[in-house]
Amino acid sequence: MNQHFRDVALRELRGLPDHRRLSYLELGCGDGFILEALTKDGCTARGTTYRALDEDYIRTRPYPEGLTVDGGVDLNRPLAYPDASFDVVYSTEVIEHVESHRNFVTEACRVLKPGGWLVLTTPNLHRILSRLHFFLSGHHLTKRELIPYSEPRTVMEEYHHRCIDFPLVHWLLWKGGVRIQNLAATEVKGVSTAALVLKPLLALFGGKAARRAQKDSPADAEGRADLNRWTNHSALLTSEQICIVARKTAAAS
Repeated sequence: MNQHFRDVALRELRGLPDHRRLSYLELGCGDGFILEALTKDGCTARGTTYRALDEDYIRTRPYPEGLTVDGGVDLNRPLAYPDASFDVVYSTEVIEHVESHRNFVTEACRVLKPGGWLVLTTPNLHRILSRLHFFLSGHHLTKRELIPYSEPRTVMEEYHHRCIDFPLVHWLLWKGGVRIQNLAATEVKGVSTAALVLKPLLALFGGKAARRAQKDSPADAEGRADLNRWTNHSALLTSEQICIVARKTAAAS
């Protein structure tokens, strides 16, 4: 499995203003590579795992000494951290495994300090090739095979069973007072770049949706116009995963 998404997420985290002075929370830290890098940078950082640390069979290495990891944190439930307790919350390739997108994003926004940053990577259902695949087959390219029918329900979370729709994550961030600042590409394949010839057509349909939003309340029109702006972003149209960089700029609603 390529790790472009991890490299891009770490680049974005290190690119935050004065990043060494910030406090970080990683939701679902996996093998802890980003957590380790930030800790070595001198940052205050902690991670979470879904299973208890002694039951985390998915991890491929022992955590290096010096990492702070809270085990047994179910991301479908409220986090145990206080409101506004971290400068940065980040997560790479986790939300697509989590049943409750609402809880995941809402809690990430809640524990962010005002002005804090959220960095999130996830398989990109909205790249042009995935949209075409859905049109032809009825299911998106989710960056992993569909759940085998021979598998028990207990392993469902190991698959990409809940890849998040970009309009939904945009809405949940918006409701949490968090506004997208940038979409960064991870891996872009040549065929995806070639498919950008369809971008004007996508922008046309997106523009029609934005104009319909003008009939709604000012708040709806603002949110949908921002959604349309990002929906036509080249990274969302081409990248295998999408890296969302967002900032808490308003109160939750």
